[in-house]
Amino acid sequence: MKFFRRASSIKIAILAEFYHQAQQGKLKFTDPYTLQRTDLVGGSGIAGALTPDVTRLTLRDVAALMISVSDNSATNVIIDRVGMET
Repeated sequence: MKFFRRASSIKIAILAEFYHQAQQGKLKFTDPYTLQRTDLVGGSGIAGALTPDVTRLTLRDVAALMISVSDNSATNVIIDRVGMET
């Protein structure tokens, strides 16, 4: 039997919840977010190259980083917005 690592596949579920909450009006794709130094974790892709406390993105931009380059820092930001329990 062959096993496959799931790795970042959970990010799809996080994205789905993000869209669900946007449809419910709990958040907006255009809500602004300023990248914080404390956001940066291992596995940061592009977020690690941006300037903390200065770089402003929309939540949609953050979600795009999470999915397109599998950025772990962006993932954590979206998880914080939608809630880990959801």
